[in-house]
Amino acid sequence: MDAMDAMEYAESIDYTDADLAAWGRLIPLIREDLGQVEVSEGPPSWDISHGPTGLQVSLYEGRWTASVPYWAHGRQAVHILKTLYRVAEIVARETGTQGQDLQLKQPVAKVINSPSAGQRFFDEVAQQLGGLSY
Repeated sequence: MDAMDAMEYAESIDYTDADLAAWGRLIPLIREDLGQVEVSEGPPSWDISHGPTGLQVSLYEGRWTASVPYWAHGRQAVHILKTLYRVAEIVARETGTQGQDLQLKQPVAKVINSPSAGQRFFDEVAQQLGGLSY
C-alpha cells in the first residue's frame, strides 16, 4: 500500500459522531487521572499515551482499546493494572462500551477491585525475559 492508498483508506473509515464526542471528553478526563499524556489525533487512529506506565488508549477503526506493555512485575505490575482498570472504566463510561480484560477473560467491572489477579501474566513475561523490568 503506497502513501496515497493509505490516506484514502484512512479517510474511508467511518467514525461516528458519538466516537469523536467521546474522544473529546476522554482527553481531559484521562489527563486529570494520569497527569501528562501524549495525544495523537487523526485517522485512522486516535491515541492517548502515558509514558510512565506505557498505558495507551486508542480509537482505531471504530474500536476502543486500553492496553499496557508487560514491562513490569510484582507490585509495580499491580499498580499498572490498577491504573489500566481505572482508565478502562473511564473509557467504558464515556463510550457506552464494556471493557474486557482479555487475559483474565472477564469484564473490567468484575476485576477492577482485584488487579493482583492479572499480575501473574506480568510475572510470567518477566520470568521469560530473565526477570528484566523497565
